[in-house]
Amino acid sequence: MSNTLDASALVAPLSSLANVEGIVSIPYFSGIFEQFESYLTADETWDLSSILKVCETYSANTPILEIGCGNGRVSMYLAENGFSVHGIDNSVDALNRFQNRLLAKSNISNKIKIINSDIITYTSQFKYELIILSNLTIHLFNDPNALKSLFVSVSGLLSDSGKFCFSIFEEASIERMSMYKGNTFCTPFTDYGGYKNLVWRALRFDDSDNTLALSCFVQNRVSESEILGYLSAHKNKFWKLKEIFSIIDEDSFSLVKTFRDYVEGGGANGLGTQTIVLEKVIRN
Repeated sequence: MSNTLDASALVAPLSSLANVEGIVSIPYFSGIFEQFESYLTADETWDLSSILKVCETYSANTPILEIGCGNGRVSMYLAENGFSVHGIDNSVDALNRFQNRLLAKSNISNKIKIINSDIITYTSQFKYELIILSNLTIHLFNDPNALKSLFVSVSGLLSDSGKFCFSIFEEASIERMSMYKGNTFCTPFTDYGGYKNLVWRALRFDDSDNTLALSCFVQNRVSESEILGYLSAHKNKFWKLKEIFSIIDEDSFSLVKTFRDYVEGGGANGLGTQTIVLEKVIRN
């Protein structure tokens, strides 16, 4: 039993775990790593005030679509502020966590609809006036084709003159990412079952294309199992706004406004971000 990640996909020193018998690779937003990501982000609030400012111009009865809703951090916040929200995510594990959190929030459960789907392939007869992609998630669309596909899908789901709100790192913050040239971190966390774990993360920033490669490993706590641990890898591409407009159809969206925020907590603590609001352009 071995993983399917080769050394080239991993950041040292975790690259030494490539093809080790008993170490299994899984997608980052699933299983133990989804629990870890939820642990890191569930209580974040740094971007909520800007998102609420964008939403305040809309009727509470008009559904807002949140892409990559994950554990429900933003969707539940908006519902608690009176808005109707449709949350979409392709991670079953994250959505199960969202559902469990809603059990303790019976006062807002009727304001939220959860959708398990990939946003790139999702279609809907209903057209949204506002679509949100929070928490810098746009950086997970790490190549031009993926980014363009995202905007094509969003455009198809928006109503005429509908708006798309997302967040990116400021250019000065991207430059500061050069501090991650091969750093390794070990973070303790307690999973949903109450077990204590250590997650090892190795990060490497490439300033030639502004990408950050991340590899993660956690040892399996079940001693009698054939599985020694779980390994995952993914990459973020830190897009600049001008790059985004150079990739998407420049006639399909126009810039409405931006808000400035700062990340609070985690490895990006204190880095400046921009919340971007674009409007769908209607062609004659």
